[in-house]
Amino acid sequence: MFLTTSHPRKYFRQSETPEQQDYETSILQGHYPESYHPISTPDSNTITPKFKDETHPSLHGKMKALWSSKVKPTFSEATTDIHIVKNAIQVETHSKSETRDPMRFPEIMKTAEVRQGLELCLQERRFLKMRKSRVREAFATYSGLDIEDVHPDDVPIVGFGGSGGGFRAMIGVLGYCEEMKTNGLWDLFTYIAGVSGACWSLAAHYTFAEASWDNFLANCKERLYPYHPLSGEAIRELLSTPDGAYVTLGPIVQKHQSDLHIVAMDLYSVFITGHIFLRRDAITQLKVAGHENNWYKWTSAREHLADGKEPLPIITAVRHERPWRDWEDKDQPFGAPAGPLSSYIATIKRQLPPGFIGNSIQDLASNVTHFWGKQGTEEFENHHPLHASNEHNFMFHLSKLAPGQTYPPGLENSPRIHLVDSGMDNNCPTFTKRDSTIKPSPDTTDPDRFQGMYAQVYDGTLIPRPDTVVVSYGATVTNPPAPICAHECTMVYMPLLSHEKAVPGFDPSTAKFSGSYNLVWTPAQIDMLVKVCVQNFKDGEDTIKAALQDAWLRKKAAREGIGAMAAAAVETKLGGLYINQGDDVES
Repeated sequence: MFLTTSHPRKYFRQSETPEQQDYETSILQGHYPESYHPISTPDSNTITPKFKDETHPSLHGKMKALWSSKVKPTFSEATTDIHIVKNAIQVETHSKSETRDPMRFPEIMKTAEVRQGLELCLQERRFLKMRKSRVREAFATYSGLDIEDVHPDDVPIVGFGGSGGGFRAMIGVLGYCEEMKTNGLWDLFTYIAGVSGACWSLAAHYTFAEASWDNFLANCKERLYPYHPLSGEAIRELLSTPDGAYVTLGPIVQKHQSDLHIVAMDLYSVFITGHIFLRRDAITQLKVAGHENNWYKWTSAREHLADGKEPLPIITAVRHERPWRDWEDKDQPFGAPAGPLSSYIATIKRQLPPGFIGNSIQDLASNVTHFWGKQGTEEFENHHPLHASNEHNFMFHLSKLAPGQTYPPGLENSPRIHLVDSGMDNNCPTFTKRDSTIKPSPDTTDPDRFQGMYAQVYDGTLIPRPDTVVVSYGATVTNPPAPICAHECTMVYMPLLSHEKAVPGFDPSTAKFSGSYNLVWTPAQIDMLVKVCVQNFKDGEDTIKAALQDAWLRKKAAREGIGAMAAAAVETKLGGLYINQGDDVES
């Protein structure tokens, strides 16, 4: 939710136009009329949200006034449905015992193993073998070839990557994937990966959408309007549905009971994901959160991977090793609007019983209030506003050490693993140890550079490992000890551009409702973005087909010229194809 910006800045978010920011402000005002109002910054005409503060004394006074004047008086009205309060208390009371119930969680009857190594696991290698036969047939059909002319070893390994960018990224990936599934390209994919907003699409596709992009599209049109996902109306709707409190609050309660610290992104993720995943029961027509237990389990994706039926999904995150307190950059501080974050947490707090999971939620609000800064924004020069989500580290002290040895600083020396949204570091997913010949990669970062270029080919060649690298924040650091890429790869890059043929007058990068921070989309707005994505893909499809043909011919020539026994070695040099789709219009 937060971006790194440089001073001086014209807009608070460099990724959005003033119209997009104003539009999002108006939506938030509608959901938080009492606490959320705009003010103008002195150095621009940009309206910046601010959480209302009527006391102006010390931090303690601010918090006391906030909860006394806003939360407590509103609580009884906001939770008039005693059913919500009852369910929340039951979740906190019974969560520990229910997580040990094999009827609800059959996974606990299995033993997990942690494998050390850089090679693919046995299960993935088995999947690749099954997927290969399906891809061969799909490749022949898509390329207009006789399947007898396509040797299994010559079929390009194709991956797809979707970039981040909030609901716009989620809808954009949906649009591209729906069209690719219609015309047959989807069946060529071995892998499909996502960053940030694209991960919502992948999670939905492999769970409640039952591997149907049409199902997910219909759900988006129903769920993304009229409520903001973190508004009181949306939260009450979610918590009042059958089993809604359990599937939404259960993960938070489980973390709290296992002595893991609850952070703002934990609340943000469970309530927004819960809002997206809320489905209407086909028989009763009721919106049922827990109708199908497997909707909320990533392990349920296995159903669609059996026999290589669907591409293997990869959900990405970034491990944050350096403590947030060590961050210091006066030239490029992290910035965030105080209004939305404060209002979100206060609204969540209002919907829950007093003392729910101790004081964790109130402590979060206190921390946010502490950082209220000038002109209604939060400036974090020494503290990052988004603490990484922390989980128990399954790698902690995993390696066996010789007598006298100690664990070096790093992953195996921390009892917690700290994860953040991967869009905060790299907005396009990549495959490290996974061979891919072609990677279609749709992306809407900096679209002005690509007007009329709906698909561009980039050939990735191997280079020696550099001694240092420049990270996304501009700092030069020693290259991390990650495995280097062992094979070349062709990337087909597809930026999300406006398309007059699809939707006249609509530009995804500037339309007021199409900002990456907007979380309220009408069905008509969703249709507009999907139509543009579909047409963008159609206009770039010939480029993808040419890249596929070229990769196939190269692999075929290598196999026939060197011999079948050496073809496997050539595979690492010929590499793969990676198609990258993106939706985040900021760079």
